[in-house]
Amino acid sequence: MWFKDAKQERLYRALCDKAQVQAGEREYLASLYVLAALDKPVERFVLPREIDFPALVKQARPWSSGEKALVKLAATLFNSTFWKVSLHDVFCRLDSTNFLSVKYRLAYLGRNNLDVFNVSNTKSVFFSKGGK
Repeated sequence: MWFKDAKQERLYRALCDKAQVQAGEREYLASLYVLAALDKPVERFVLPREIDFPALVKQARPWSSGEKALVKLAATLFNSTFWKVSLHDVFCRLDSTNFLSVKYRLAYLGRNNLDVFNVSNTKSVFFSKGGK
């Protein structure tokens, strides 16, 4: 698994422990991975078997557009039925380092046939020109 730095890796592992996430819960793990990419205090929003996204979204209001995009992406990965995110809103607002974090995580999800954005192949949406 690719991490932008040791801080993200440590935070990811700490969030996984705090959330009591199981190895096969790919969407949950992906959401925590994206949250760990933020350089913000997100730990208090992660509870055992739950992430308090309504409170986190409220807390993120003054954050940069890229940071808010990561919060929305994490929420969508966690529960795509309730939380919706536009690919444009995510990818057009990320700096290059966070773009790589999202790229590698979505590539992993695509290889595992997870329909994160309600499309047939997440990997092709990310890597192909025009999202087709």
